[in-house]
Amino acid sequence: MRLVRCSAETPAEFLRENNPGVYSAFLTPLSSFARQFHGNRLLQGLQNQGNIPGINQLEEALEHVCRETLESTGGRSVVVVLLQFADLDSLFYFCKPASPLKMREPTGIEIFGNPRSNPTLKLSRWVTQRTALEGRKSASIGEVVLFDETNGNVHEGLISNIFVVIREVVYTAPADSVLPGFCRHIVLEGFKRKGVSVVEEFPNVGLLNDWNEVFVCSNGCSFTSC
Repeated sequence: MRLVRCSAETPAEFLRENNPGVYSAFLTPLSSFARQFHGNRLLQGLQNQGNIPGINQLEEALEHVCRETLESTGGRSVVVVLLQFADLDSLFYFCKPASPLKMREPTGIEIFGNPRSNPTLKLSRWVTQRTALEGRKSASIGEVVLFDETNGNVHEGLISNIFVVIREVVYTAPADSVLPGFCRHIVLEGFKRKGVSVVEEFPNVGLLNDWNEVFVCSNGCSFTSC
């Protein structure tokens, strides 16, 4: 598989300037489990495409991307990889040095906007589609959370998964109704090991007064309380 490094100011600009496809984003270094996770995510988005690359081929390509990124940035990096529908023989990628790890201040969320039509697929066109929603949020707000106006079910953020704590039980939307991110997987595994009660059911805005805690997580915003 041919690797193509692209120049851009931001990951969003990289995705907007290239042909449509499926993508994934991660921080390096990447474990073998993480390579498989992101490789499978790319393959999931190619369900209706011909000549699909194999998982081993994708994992090998991701390993090469990580190696080239390390050589160019010299350390921990943000990487976005893109498989264009028009060129499945090439893996396009963007990378930049990652910001230093630090404790994030609590942020606010705004709940508006309909859930995505293909929530489990990480399609590059979503970066453009979400622009209008990003433009509607207040300057002090960290994330917009999508919900179903017909029943009040809370799905996910524009770039994150959301968790709501109600009386020591953690609620998060089912994996088949959102994009189940890598950070979401890590959070759920951590809760499981610690014996925290987790229910994969939609939080609901009708019970907003019962929400004790809220946090969102993704590669883009790490773990942020709201």
